[in-house]
Amino acid sequence: MVTMNGPLMGRRRMAFTASKNRRWSSGSCSRVTVDNLTVSSGAGEGRYYTERRPHKAQHLWYNNSIKSISYEFFGLSRPAMQYRHALLLKAIAFAAQKHRHQRRKDPEASPYINHPIDLANLLVQEGRVRDITVLMAAILHDTLEDTETTPDELAALFGGEVRDIVLEVTDNKKLKKRKRKELQVKHGPHLTRKARLVKLADKICNLRDVASNPPTRWPIKRQIEYFDWAKSVIDALRGTHPRLEKLFDKVYEQRPHAERWTRHVKPEVRGPHRRRTLAT
Repeated sequence: MVTMNGPLMGRRRMAFTASKNRRWSSGSCSRVTVDNLTVSSGAGEGRYYTERRPHKAQHLWYNNSIKSISYEFFGLSRPAMQYRHALLLKAIAFAAQKHRHQRRKDPEASPYINHPIDLANLLVQEGRVRDITVLMAAILHDTLEDTETTPDELAALFGGEVRDIVLEVTDNKKLKKRKRKELQVKHGPHLTRKARLVKLADKICNLRDVASNPPTRWPIKRQIEYFDWAKSVIDALRGTHPRLEKLFDKVYEQRPHAERWTRHVKPEVRGPHRRRTLAT
């Protein structure tokens, strides 16, 4: 429902996707309800309607400026939305503090905080994910695994739901690396949808980094192995978010070719005692 308060005068236009049916109301009124759209106004004349148009945004035409709008069709009121945006900034500041001494493995040794910020940016800009809880979890997804952060600390600052998502995507560092990779593939189908979104964004960003700016000590063979392992993880998450999965498939096309990996074989050295003499 979209709630609008204040006198309605003049002509304005606002896009929304609230109603499936077309309804009309006109004349002097103090409150007009159109399906799940409510318009409150003082005495005045005007027409307010919703109309469904195929492949186009639905529109509300009304008369005059609106004093205040509560954007409940986004799922949140304006104050609640501002509060959650403040929480997101708080998560970024928290992660930056926790990762302040860490660097990425690329040749430039870029600050580690760039990685979680890339995740959140990808989810919003390319995945069109608007869930603030998912975005906060993306920002914080490596804090438990790579810093001294505790689950209780995350729960106290950002809530239990964010903590649970971060826990789902956190590896157990007490296990060997090969075992941890196997468990990521095995546990993938059992993750919640929000944790899957974070995992998808993480693998997309990691593959982009390996393809464009690989770690200095990673030979081609290791890059290929990482691409193939990441694909096995994402294959276990298929059906979660088609747009993100398509982005992963696109970046997977940048997988290094096997022929670029050439083994350096030491040439055979033969001493004088191994030389053969030809019979004349």
